[in-house]
Amino acid sequence: MGGLRPALKSRGITLTLQETSEYLGNLSGGVHRGFQYNGLTTLGVQIDTEKAFGLTGGQIYLSGLQIHGTNLSEDNLKTLQTASGIHADRATRLWEAWFEQQLMDGALGVKLGQQSLDQEFMLNTNAGYFINTMFGWPMLPTADLPAGGAAYPLAALGLRLSVKPIDGLT
Repeated sequence: MGGLRPALKSRGITLTLQETSEYLGNLSGGVHRGFQYNGLTTLGVQIDTEKAFGLTGGQIYLSGLQIHGTNLSEDNLKTLQTASGIHADRATRLWEAWFEQQLMDGALGVKLGQQSLDQEFMLNTNAGYFINTMFGWPMLPTADLPAGGAAYPLAALGLRLSVKPIDGLT
């Protein structure tokens, strides 16, 4: 990008752009056999408030999603538990927009704004090694909460407080 990212980084601004594409199919079973493509483009902007404004321990984060493609689970399989961890209704939307402030050398944290719960809660960090969409945000809250809860691809306004009395315990 012609040196734009390093120049922004020196001012505390980090840009990220990620494309995830899947081509999934079923060879037997379901209601239709075949293959389908779906994709997700994520754009993120993270601002270190100390470098940008002189406010120590702060962070601003904004992200947007562009979801495209079709849905193998809905169209071919007719299942509730999706085959893809990125599929959602096709749309371009703001995903997260929040401010976080760390206090007392990181022992206390306050995060306010539009947040996606599946980024911090009900996660298994080791599950990323396996192929299964329910290792992230599980099916139970997805089925029980209005609109599936404040998880990908939707986020909601919220306040998160974190207390870290010792290393390894939050």
